[in-house]
Amino acid sequence: MEGVAVILKTSPATIGSVLHRAKHATDKLPIDLQVGTLLLIHQAASGSTTPPRITHLMKVAGIRRDLSDETDKIWGRHWDWIIDGEGLREFVRPIPIGRLGTASGKNYGQGAQKFVYLETVDLVDLARSELFALKPI
Repeated sequence: MEGVAVILKTSPATIGSVLHRAKHATDKLPIDLQVGTLLLIHQAASGSTTPPRITHLMKVAGIRRDLSDETDKIWGRHWDWIIDGEGLREFVRPIPIGRLGTASGKNYGQGAQKFVYLETVDLVDLARSELFALKPI
């Protein structure tokens, strides 16, 4: 499996708009983010009822600065960058964030990061697992 995968943390308040529009926003871009990068949408915990998990994936279709306050209109606050996605798909079952580091031993849920790169060995492990099954279109 080639390419880079980035896990993008998404709050319960913004997940609906992220999925509806296949767009994400951030103030700081991942350094290696480019068209074609695989984005794993990490839905942050929602109280004690919903644990953090990866629910969807999409590929980066484009990256642009928000010069027209589009993010303000969508999410009610300004973000510097808009990440346009394509091919948004939902996993059959949400992937627990703690499952992602099985091959490398990396803890992807640690800290208050907005995004994190998935180690290649973990991406390959995940892609070979039953967890990578996507719902039909």
